[in-house]
Amino acid sequence: CGSEGPLTDEDIFPVWLQKAVDDWAGQSLRGPGNPWRDYLVPVCSNCNNRWMSTLEKDTSKIIKGMLASASAELAESDQLYLATWATKVAFLLEYWSTSGQLPHEFLVGLAVWGRPPPGTGVWLGAQSPTAAMRAKIDWIPGTDGDEVGPVGLWVTFSVGTLVFLVLSRFDGRYAAPTSHPLVAQAMLPLWPPTEGAVAWPRGNRSLGKDGVGFLAEVVDPSAVMP
Repeated sequence: CGSEGPLTDEDIFPVWLQKAVDDWAGQSLRGPGNPWRDYLVPVCSNCNNRWMSTLEKDTSKIIKGMLASASAELAESDQLYLATWATKVAFLLEYWSTSGQLPHEFLVGLAVWGRPPPGTGVWLGAQSPTAAMRAKIDWIPGTDGDEVGPVGLWVTFSVGTLVFLVLSRFDGRYAAPTSHPLVAQAMLPLWPPTEGAVAWPRGNRSLGKDGVGFLAEVVDPSAVMP
C-alpha cells in the first residue's frame, strides 16, 4: 500500500491452510521440515490486520468446507472471495520471488477495491493430490509488438484437492488459458465473475494427480480473449 511501517510478516500460505492440508498425500506440514513456513513477506500491520485478515477469515470457511467435501456449490460471493484470495496469494508469491515485475498498483488495487484488478483471470479446478501443497510462479511472455519483458504474471498453486490458476496481464486484457479440452471442461472460471452460483468440480471433472504440473504443460498464457 506504500506504507513505510510498521511492517509485519504475512504468511503467503496461511497457518490455517497448512493445518487444513497437513498430512495430505503423506506430506507433513509440521515442524522445521515444512517448506511453506518460510513463505513470508513483509506487509504493513494495517493491511495485515485489516483487509488481509478479513479476507482470510471469509475465505477459510469456504476452502475448509471444500476440502472436507468432494463437491461444493459456490455462490457469487464465494467466487469473489476465492478469486480475490487466490490473486492475493499469486501477487505475494511474486513479491516473495523478489522479481519486481508486478506493478505496485496491482497489489494496492486488491486493498482498495477488494477484488482482482483488470486483466486478472482466476480459475479453479480439482485434482487427486500427490502433495499437500504445490506452487509454480512464471511470467506471461511478450509477443511480437510487445515491449521487452513479461506482460503478465502466471501462477498456479494447489492446496489439497483444489487447484488455482491466476493469469494477470499488465495491459488489462484477459488471458484465454488454453483450448485443451480437459482445461475447458474442468477449470471453473471464478473471475471475471459470472452470474449465479456454480458447481465445483466443474462437470465433475478432475485434472488428475498433479494439477499444477498438468497446467504447466498445457496452458498458453500468451493467448488473450477476443
